[in-house]
Amino acid sequence: MKVAEFGLSSIRAQIIIGGLLPLLLVAAIFSVLVGSIGLRDKQESIESQAGLIVDNLAQAGEYYLFSGDQDVLQELVAGALESSPALSSRSQ
Repeated sequence: MKVAEFGLSSIRAQIIIGGLLPLLLVAAIFSVLVGSIGLRDKQESIESQAGLIVDNLAQAGEYYLFSGDQDVLQELVAGALESSPALSSRSQ
């Protein structure tokens, strides 16, 4: 019994390649789209969290800023940086 050769010139290989190439192309396009949308959402989430933390820090530190108590201000900033992954990842 002779084993059929499976070269790129055979009709079977051409059919398989012709069927798989569009599938791979669509999968690659969807991967890029989903990845870019996910990164954009993650960036927006980080920016939103950072904005909320900065707003809270501004409200909490307003009195200490005008009173000149720099020790408390440094503690507030250090606490905000330690508690927030959004701000701590950018500060490093």
